[in-house]
Amino acid sequence: MIGFESAFAEELVHHHHAAEKAIELSLLSSYTGGAHSLFSIWFFCLLQISPFILAFLLGTASMESPGDKLEKGIRKVAVTGLLALTGFSIIFTIIGASATSAAVILYRYLSVLNQMGGILILLIGLYFLGIFTLPKGIEKKNPLPVLHSIVAVLFGMALAFAYKPCVTPTLSEIFNYTKDPRTVSEGTIFLVFYSAGVSTSLLSVGTLVSSFVLISKNERVRKAARILSGALLIMMGILILTDWMVAYKSLLVGGFVK
Repeated sequence: MIGFESAFAEELVHHHHAAEKAIELSLLSSYTGGAHSLFSIWFFCLLQISPFILAFLLGTASMESPGDKLEKGIRKVAVTGLLALTGFSIIFTIIGASATSAAVILYRYLSVLNQMGGILILLIGLYFLGIFTLPKGIEKKNPLPVLHSIVAVLFGMALAFAYKPCVTPTLSEIFNYTKDPRTVSEGTIFLVFYSAGVSTSLLSVGTLVSSFVLISKNERVRKAARILSGALLIMMGILILTDWMVAYKSLLVGGFVK
């Protein structure tokens, strides 16, 4: 086991130091670098957000009526995931493009926005558990599709506010562009494609996992998925509001690299 951990750590160090020599950036390599991160040795870094985006999609699937068509449920989960990951990508790109004025402004209010995001995630978790409900007046007006879409985008943004990414070889090379005012525009485009790659992987896995809940007509399965989703989102909300997300990342990194 010790030998495996040492080899794993050595591989991470090797990848980090070889990044500049091994990678020639292009839109394709940026996209594939992001998509590959969920299925590579860097997957543990995405554990900061991947369980929670999966919980959000799983919770969305569990709220669907068992009598609805499977195609309708999968489409709703996929659209919800796409909206959430669009929100995530927007904030992730702005924060990553550190040489832009938008990033400077966002950094100024990042702490407050992060706390607001934590509250939103906490409320979503409570909603899945049935503890927090919408006022009856809102439900009668039936704005739920629009409200659901807005919440999905805001949820993705909240994830990005809390996310502290590990600098993968591809991301390291992209950041070399985004930190320089002379190349920040080009770097931002690379960053958009990188986040699109990450989003593609998360959306694919999330939709696949959620489809098992949609296929099941057993209410106990859906209730268990709803409880699990709510509990995970409440946990993330608490981690954010107590400033323990950094400790959570350290725990993840320490669990895989020693």
